[in-house]
Amino acid sequence: MKKKLHTVLIIVLNAVIVVIMVILLKDNIGVSKGKIEPDARKFHNIPIEWNVSQSTTDTMSAMIFYPDDFSDYCYSIYVKHSAMPLGYSFRTGGSISEIENGICEFNIEGYNETIYLSLNKSSATKMLIDDGDTVESIEICKSEPFVHIIPSNAGNVSFIDDNSNEINVTHRDVQN
Repeated sequence: MKKKLHTVLIIVLNAVIVVIMVILLKDNIGVSKGKIEPDARKFHNIPIEWNVSQSTTDTMSAMIFYPDDFSDYCYSIYVKHSAMPLGYSFRTGGSISEIENGICEFNIEGYNETIYLSLNKSSATKMLIDDGDTVESIEICKSEPFVHIIPSNAGNVSFIDDNSNEINVTHRDVQN
């Protein structure tokens, strides 16, 4: 009887230790979903008063930070690695002219989603997703930066301005 009780206590104690270690180490293995934005702000030294447009899925998160006057910006992309299932890790970020002056599409090797980032100086008002059967239209505020993450196999994606002109999208592949 004492041996059974001793075995049960050892199993329970080991389980408690594992749970405590996971809780304490979780942010060291990756950033939790709720802490991605603060982590990006700290990493890029982004002022707290800057606005953010963000999109997050189960596998990635993308953000664009900018001041009220749109005089500057910074983007940040985080991914969730299958080897680190507890959180997201920084993948790429900074500033590139494709985001500032147009729309940039990011495809990250090993992930089945596509990220679209823009300061929206081209005044996009719609994102159209054509899967071959139907065209889904997503409204965009023409005076605000945007971030969209969609499945890579969703269909052909295009962006339209308020004059019904298609806006060019720059494609970037990010190696893992």
